[in-house]
Amino acid sequence: MAQTMEPIMALVRARFPEADNFTEQVSLTLPEGTIYYVEFDHGENDERDFYYALTGASGVTLLEDALDGLVKVQNLIERRKSFWQRITEGSLSDLVASIIALTVTLGFLVHTAVRGTPDQSLLALFSLVLGYYFGKKTT
Repeated sequence: MAQTMEPIMALVRARFPEADNFTEQVSLTLPEGTIYYVEFDHGENDERDFYYALTGASGVTLLEDALDGLVKVQNLIERRKSFWQRITEGSLSDLVASIIALTVTLGFLVHTAVRGTPDQSLLALFSLVLGYYFGKKTT
């Protein structure tokens, strides 16, 4: 525990040079890191102050409150998800709409590359599908 506290104390002392009498406790331990609750005296008005500190593979980060810590841990977890995990989180209708939009876009690009100027009907279909897809994504 003392090895973990040294970098936390160094970050706190960078903000409050007179900080001392540190006490800590583990608030939350996850595979992505550990969040500590750290109290200390900082010499102003003889009051104790506190920070949350997230320790992990990327080092130590001081957090203002527990909500910042949870958001930071959630971001770490999101980064660890694989491509397939992210795809399966969406609904089937979103997946089908994405596949249709990609297919129509590829068809439009191939048609334009082979024949030059696209037909008016193909341009209308392309605009309709993309308008539906992006309109659905923003609502």
